[in-house]
Amino acid sequence: MFSVALIGNTASAEFAPLLSWLQDKQPSIALATSADILAWESVSGAQQEYTLTLVLQSFSDQFAPQEADRLIGATFFSGLMCCFGLWCEGDGRTRSIWPESVRVPLRDAKQVIQEEFDRLQSGHCLLPPTAARDEIFLYRHTDNSDSSTHGKGDALVISTDRVYRTTFARLLNSVGWNATSAALTLHEPREARQPHLLVHDLDPQSDAVNRSLHASLRYFPEASPFGLASMPQPLETIEGHHVPILAKLDPLRAIRQIDSITTAAAVQQRL
Repeated sequence: MFSVALIGNTASAEFAPLLSWLQDKQPSIALATSADILAWESVSGAQQEYTLTLVLQSFSDQFAPQEADRLIGATFFSGLMCCFGLWCEGDGRTRSIWPESVRVPLRDAKQVIQEEFDRLQSGHCLLPPTAARDEIFLYRHTDNSDSSTHGKGDALVISTDRVYRTTFARLLNSVGWNATSAALTLHEPREARQPHLLVHDLDPQSDAVNRSLHASLRYFPEASPFGLASMPQPLETIEGHHVPILAKLDPLRAIRQIDSITTAAAVQQRL
């Protein structure tokens, strides 16, 4: 059985969906709550090692740096996660209380926590708080399940930004796609091979980008299309295709959404 220590305001409406998920979807998990780090230390921190210690951060400077340092040291060989809400989004740039390997936005918390439990069940080691950014990236966004060895299909990433498109293609490769990248598609490609996934960057808004998007949808009619934009809209219909528009400034979340949508579509086709 996994044990989870919760530190913070568990009565906050902001964290209610996460806590409900922990209690309802993970009934085998034993939960212990503390209002702050001092309460955690005095009540249970020194007596019991939890599988995961989850800090609920509602606002910046909610926890003193000295207290955070003690908590990081006490949980060094177990799991620690600071789940922060909207008011703390900028803390990674303006403050350094929590290591990057510990900070997780509330919107991603359920998935990250589930992945931690999956890793533990599979016998994998958890990420230490001293991990560097590249280690965090590989840890958080590489599939550790058995399915990671199975290819999801060919993917094509199109963007005017060479660095962005190659980076996004590498991210797709890390989760099982066979991804390549290209600049704008204005002419019919010589190769007839059709990708299973088409990801088109919609920025900057221009006639060339718009023509490339429409051309890509015509040239690759069998691909599942997705758009990337700095200011995304939920869904657009282009060239007869329903194209989900995802946030390009959060590429890791965009890839999770792509996997979720394409997996659901594959299941629906089999029914």
